[in-house]
Amino acid sequence: MKHGHLYCEICEIDFENIYGEVGKDFIEAYHNKQPVSDMVGNNSTKIGDLVMLCPNCHSMVHQLKLYHVKIDKLQKILKEKPQC
Repeated sequence: MKHGHLYCEICEIDFENIYGEVGKDFIEAYHNKQPVSDMVGNNSTKIGDLVMLCPNCHSMVHQLKLYHVKIDKLQKILKEKPQC
C-alpha cells in the first residue's frame, strides 16, 4: 500500500484514483517467491511473498515468463517494452 491505497507495483496504477469507489481496494496478488502451482502440503503465504499487480502487469509477468524476477527488474523490463 502506498499512501493508504493499493496500487500496481510495476505500473503504479491506482484503481481508486481512476474508477472512484468501485476501484477501491482492487488489485491482484502475484506470488513472486513461489508460484501457487509449486506449492505442496501445508504451505502458507506470507505478505512478503506477494507483489501487488494490476491485471495487465500480472498477465504480462506470466506471458513473458518472468517468474521469480525481483520487482525492480520487472518494472524495468515491462517499462522498456513498446507501448501501443
